[in-house]
Amino acid sequence: MESELQDFDVETSRPENAYKWQFSADLTSITAMLLGGNTYGSGHVGIGGKYRFGSHALRFQSEYYGNSNRNGWPPVSRVVDVVNDELIYLMIYEQGTMVRSGFGLEKGWEKERRRFYLLADLLGNYEQIQISASNRNTTAQDLNGGWQDTYNHSNATVNAFGLGITPGVGYEFYAWKHIGFTLEAKLDFTTTFSQGVFIDDSANILRNGRTIYFRTFPLLDFRIHYRI
Repeated sequence: MESELQDFDVETSRPENAYKWQFSADLTSITAMLLGGNTYGSGHVGIGGKYRFGSHALRFQSEYYGNSNRNGWPPVSRVVDVVNDELIYLMIYEQGTMVRSGFGLEKGWEKERRRFYLLADLLGNYEQIQISASNRNTTAQDLNGGWQDTYNHSNATVNAFGLGITPGVGYEFYAWKHIGFTLEAKLDFTTTFSQGVFIDDSANILRNGRTIYFRTFPLLDFRIHYRI
């Protein structure tokens, strides 16, 4: 019992900079949901680690986004034809998942149970997007979901790859001897390359060269960490 209490004692004779390894779990999405925020499209889980040497540290991290799609539910839709009293719609739905991983370097300044640092990360990401397109029809008198039929259905998978540079600042608070919390504010410059697609009015998904686009990720990270 005495050894367990000692583990959570903030007063220790061991120097703060003697802890070389630190491992963390990302609490950003969980915290946002508890505060009533919307994490649709940005919700993620992540793990990280760092190895400290002097006032510097090597950083490693990996994140998983289970719903990284750009078009959610309800699907994107538009009228493509009118036949007698029926409206013909094109419906497009995208569902994506993404993994981001990378490494970086930080420079820190430590005092008692606190540490402030500057960081720079290099992150690569892989995203797989499932695209579904179909034609649906309804009458002009019933535009509130009274669909008559679904046809000309097609599916495709698009793979996207990206590379990002993320500078930022961080603050660590050592609540206990081994356990603490980290808050990071970052700028995210990420460029993504993917197969381009074109969807015609008949819901055919056609390959259309390559596309390059920029995207952002959560700019604030809140983590719990354990150091050894």
